[in-house]
Amino acid sequence: MSAGHAWYDDEIHVGAPQRASTTRKIAMSTVFLVLFAVSLAAVVVSLFGGLFIMTRPGDANRRRSNYLMRARIASQIGAVGFLILFMVTK
Repeated sequence: MSAGHAWYDDEIHVGAPQRASTTRKIAMSTVFLVLFAVSLAAVVVSLFGGLFIMTRPGDANRRRSNYLMRARIASQIGAVGFLILFMVTK
C-alpha cells in the first residue's frame, strides 16, 4: 500500500490521539496538583494541632499529640508523592 491512503496518513491518525493524550496529561497534572495542595494543608493543620495539644498537660493530650504527629508524617509522605506525580505528568 502507498503512503497516499487515508488509513496511513499521519495527520489523520497521529494528530488526534496526541491531542487527547495531552488533554489527559494536563487533567492528571491538575488533579495531582490539587491533591498536593490538600495534603500540604493537612500537614500544616496536623503540625499546628499537634504542637498546640502538646503544650497542654495530661497523658491524654500527649497521646493525641502523638497521633497528630503520626498523621503529619503520613500527610508529608502523601504530599511528596503527589508532588512527584505532578512533576512526572507535567
